[in-house]
Amino acid sequence: MLSGQQIPVRLRRKIDRELEPGEFINWVEQPLPRFFTRQSLGPFLMGIPFTAFAIFWTYSVVGDKFPVLREEIKSGSISLLQ
Repeated sequence: MLSGQQIPVRLRRKIDRELEPGEFINWVEQPLPRFFTRQSLGPFLMGIPFTAFAIFWTYSVVGDKFPVLREEIKSGSISLLQ
């Protein structure tokens, strides 16, 4: 499944030391740097405040139930419907 690509001899020796019997190489390539371009920078940077908001919103919906749940789990009585 190497699609005609050859692995350099030095690299092949290193890989062979790491592989266990019966293991084989399924894919040999490098990531395409075009996926990490200036066009992808905008969505990545937008993801930072979006993630922060999602965490804040989730915590605000749950409120301060985290310590209460922890105490109820210890006592053995979990009642999510209040």
